[in-house]
Amino acid sequence: MDRSCDNCYNKYRFYDGKHCIFANIKPIENVCNRHSHICDKCEDDKAEYKYNEKLYCGGCLIEEFEVEEYTVTNYYHLGDFIGTDEDMEEVILGLDDDIKPLD
Repeated sequence: MDRSCDNCYNKYRFYDGKHCIFANIKPIENVCNRHSHICDKCEDDKAEYKYNEKLYCGGCLIEEFEVEEYTVTNYYHLGDFIGTDEDMEEVILGLDDDIKPLD
């Protein structure tokens, strides 16, 4: 992949589009040492990976492979693990012996 101000993430994301944000004038040979490519898919984020001759940011590459996201929240009380959001009753009842569920 050729590097130039025309395909630089920094130009499109942070500046007026004329040249690199890290220089007051257009760099010599149309590229500076802080060049980063733009994601080919979303054209908004910085490309971090190359796959099948295309450049991707992390989010777009995850989307390309149809990866599903699943988040679990862990709960701690005074530094001790008391459960996850998968079993909130365990978390609540673990807070104090005097807590009882309603019938």
